[in-house]
Amino acid sequence: LSLERFQNTTGESSNNLVMTKTNVQRSIRDLTSAEETAALLDDKNVHSLMCLAGVYYDKQDFANTIDTLWKVIDLEIDNIPAHEFLNKVFWECKDLDNFLSSYDRMLDHIPSHLEMQSSKIQMQIIAEQYEEALQTLNKLPSELSNHPMMLHLASVILTRLNDDSRAQVALDRCLKIEPQNTRFLIDKSVYHIKTKQYNSANALLHAATKIEPFNQETLAYLASVWKLASAEHYQWLYNYQHFVEQQNIQQA
Repeated sequence: LSLERFQNTTGESSNNLVMTKTNVQRSIRDLTSAEETAALLDDKNVHSLMCLAGVYYDKQDFANTIDTLWKVIDLEIDNIPAHEFLNKVFWECKDLDNFLSSYDRMLDHIPSHLEMQSSKIQMQIIAEQYEEALQTLNKLPSELSNHPMMLHLASVILTRLNDDSRAQVALDRCLKIEPQNTRFLIDKSVYHIKTKQYNSANALLHAATKIEPFNQETLAYLASVWKLASAEHYQWLYNYQHFVEQQNIQQA
């Protein structure tokens, strides 16, 4: 109602306002109204179409979701969120014939698109298609194969395939290129925890905390190391007596 009042008062009926109203209706699960509102959106605007696709997805109207996302890609072929959304729907619908097809359409024309190649490989990892993801990596143009983003993905895939030695070689190459990358430091520390090299894991995680002091993942792994190897430090970080208390909640 406040949006309608704003629209009536100002005469404003912008596409952004319609998207806002649509998303509010989606958030309260008034999907019939959301679809009616979304019908007023500019059908040549990629943001509008992504919004409309979201409405169709919420309604489990997957055919229209897919059709709308293809329209986004036709307008903006390098729109990575659209590719990811579309292939998520293909996977959920068990449409394996079309799974990743939008990426292939894009990468046939521009195989050196780093972010698109990365997105495709990440989708394969999520789908647990590790061998296929490795094949995608092996077919990358030479200018991409040594990029730290791709080397890191290689380390993730090889770890999932239980090939730790090759995974660590790839990860070490990542750290040589970007020694201050917290993602790489954390992943290296996880391997050291797995192999019970607690001192080196601790050193890596401390280096990560200097870069991002409040990174919750880093602190969680530090807690794991300290629980396994340093009870005193673990107690300091997870001081239950200091941070946790019990209170009675009185009924009104």
